[in-house]
Amino acid sequence: MNNVKNKAGRPKKETGKPKNSRNGLFEYKATVGKDEWDRTVRKSFYSRKSKKAAKEKALKYIEDHAAEKVLGEDNFHRKMRFSSAARKWLEVYKKGHVKDNTYHGTYEVPVENHLIPYFGDKFLSEIRHTDIQQFINEKAQKYTKESVRKMYACLTAIFEIAVDDDIIRKSPARGKFDIPDIVHGAVKYAYTKEQYEKVLDFARNHPNGLDIMVLLKTGITRSELLGLHPENVLDSKELEIAQGTVSEKSTVTGHYEIVSNGLKNKYRHRIIPIDTELFEALKNKPKAVKIYGKQGKLIKTVTPEFLFFSPQGKVWSPDNWYHRVYKPFMESMHKKNPDVPMLHPHELRHTRATLWKEAGIDDFYIDRMLGWSGSVMLNTRYAHFNPDVVREMLHLK
Repeated sequence: MNNVKNKAGRPKKETGKPKNSRNGLFEYKATVGKDEWDRTVRKSFYSRKSKKAAKEKALKYIEDHAAEKVLGEDNFHRKMRFSSAARKWLEVYKKGHVKDNTYHGTYEVPVENHLIPYFGDKFLSEIRHTDIQQFINEKAQKYTKESVRKMYACLTAIFEIAVDDDIIRKSPARGKFDIPDIVHGAVKYAYTKEQYEKVLDFARNHPNGLDIMVLLKTGITRSELLGLHPENVLDSKELEIAQGTVSEKSTVTGHYEIVSNGLKNKYRHRIIPIDTELFEALKNKPKAVKIYGKQGKLIKTVTPEFLFFSPQGKVWSPDNWYHRVYKPFMESMHKKNPDVPMLHPHELRHTRATLWKEAGIDDFYIDRMLGWSGSVMLNTRYAHFNPDVVREMLHLK
């Protein structure tokens, strides 16, 4: 009797994790037609409820596309322009899900400045694989591979969501694309050991030299320097890098704001050993600033939150710090040492990586001190080749 009841009664409920699934969804594969070369086309359909529900989706899809052959694709397909889909993707999937600075630089700029100007007026269903390759070819003429990859990553995500929303059948961004290998932008430089010593020596006696000493000796970024707190100088003669300061566009107000709320990734939170000279200079750095009025009258004394602060005791804007501290220092240094070029703050990071590498420090430790997960950045972008060092290592005369 039990067997008869099971066959004729209520069907068994599918429970547990589906046997064939993608992210825990029930999957049903169906033949949906043939392509332009008369090859069978199969497509997967998914449901959170059951395999039966996934099958029902497949049957509806097949019925709809049978109607499409009669009505014509233009009359049947849901129409959405690329610009609408791209901005909806930004709003729903990225805005508020990542830091404002990441949202602006990694997602909003590639979409608004590159993808929408190129694809904006086209319907999603009109964009083909060759259109995307052409886009990549054109952008690669002006921008670095890293920038083009950001654009392509956004493009891929936009089309995948459109597929999931049944706006298009398949993503034209799938498949293989080639990014032309073209060198762009200004070449990064690094100081030689002799130049480094001259800059460091000049910094020791300059009013704003401590800022530059920290960059030279530790290889931290400008953002990380301006995000340092007094408590980040550890009594063990170590510097803790716990956050950075950036100027970012708020997704709420639309205005640029100075923000100190963490680091780019987990590898950037690190401890860097420092020498006695730098440790004592940081420990002895004034922890308060006096604010005077127009007639030279002391108004108040402020205890800044940050180790390096503006004349008013506030957090530095990275751009203001560059123009009021770093650039004047470099100009004065170069005037005294005409043979030593003025480098950008990030090139001091290149300098530190190169000098550590030349000193024989293991790549593992360099990666960790500079906040990288592996040696790709060190060996492909930051460690600079110095023929004089090689000559010395090979004992060449």
